[in-house]
Amino acid sequence: MVDENTMVVGFEDIEDDSFPIGAGKKYVRASSGAFWKYERLPEVNGIPQTRVTYCQQADPQGFIPKFVVNSKIVETLGFLSTTRKKFDKSLEIDAGRRAEIVTKIKREEEAWGAEALAQFKALFEERQGWERPSRSFGLADSKVQANTIGGKGWGITSMKVQAEMEEVAAFFWDFGSRQHGDQQGRRARLGGGRGGGDWLQEDRQATPTAR
Repeated sequence: MVDENTMVVGFEDIEDDSFPIGAGKKYVRASSGAFWKYERLPEVNGIPQTRVTYCQQADPQGFIPKFVVNSKIVETLGFLSTTRKKFDKSLEIDAGRRAEIVTKIKREEEAWGAEALAQFKALFEERQGWERPSRSFGLADSKVQANTIGGKGWGITSMKVQAEMEEVAAFFWDFGSRQHGDQQGRRARLGGGRGGGDWLQEDRQATPTAR
């Protein structure tokens, strides 16, 4: 133990004098060592958190292509992902975070006036040239519209979700959720609300895709 919040563990190979190496033998004495570091992190919604760091060094004591050594080390390091899945409590953490967002939403509902509401509704007004894409969206009702000049476009999709309104909104606003882990270039920003509380704003950053 380094301190009450940090623990380290290290190990290295032992040398066995009876191991058959030397002239005329087809073996070499490869070796490896590893270092573990465990750090206690602040709890998230009452769920304990620990950061695990694993470092490994290998010496094959012979000529082995670099890509082979790299691939084997990557395979060894990959078990940390299995460890995370073993102790994963994302559902519990997400549920607590969404509950907090629901509370903020309900607190802000009365803070916005008629003018702000009208501006919001204008985003969903019918636009000339709306087109419906293919029905590949399943049960969603979707419409898109794009200008050939200026490069601007609009899109709207609607579908029924069998859950409370604030809960559904909280699901999409919880950008720290593992449910949204694959949505690159997205982050949430927390700021001051009109009612003295907080509001959530989504920032999007486009990620170019090579073709």
